[in-house]
Amino acid sequence: MFYDRSNNAVKKPKNREIKQRISVYGVCIKDKKILFVIPTWNDFLDLPGGGTKGKTHEQGLITEFIEETGYDLLEYDKTPFTVLKSNFYSDDLDIFYENTSYFYIVKKLGEQDKTKIQPDEIKELKWININELDKYELAKKHREALNILFEKFKNIENLELFN
Repeated sequence: MFYDRSNNAVKKPKNREIKQRISVYGVCIKDKKILFVIPTWNDFLDLPGGGTKGKTHEQGLITEFIEETGYDLLEYDKTPFTVLKSNFYSDDLDIFYENTSYFYIVKKLGEQDKTKIQPDEIKELKWININELDKYELAKKHREALNILFEKFKNIENLELFN
């Protein structure tokens, strides 16, 4: 089964090909709050990031972070803390993808320039307290990635990744 941007299940017709897609996402935690974006196509909280579109992971993460948050990405762990595979249907492009998502820890942001945020893609930015995540609807793979991150650190109360 494939899932679209709103987490709706979509069955792939037998005659449709599956393309490969690589995406990168950054987890920025500051003062026990995680930076999320709310895209224009649904009300889920998403981690900043997206498809690399042929760029390196670093280029893709830096570009997506600027376009979605307005922040310059100054420092992040070069090794992803997890890699997740999923079947993704891009409902806006009508393409089925086997998606590999790489999740990175963001350590330092520059100044924010809100004019760099793409309003056709992003409605809003939110810093959400780690202890309140259960109150919000997150993209499925993003919640899974965060659960993996929290498990690695065990005590989320002391989790502070941002310098």
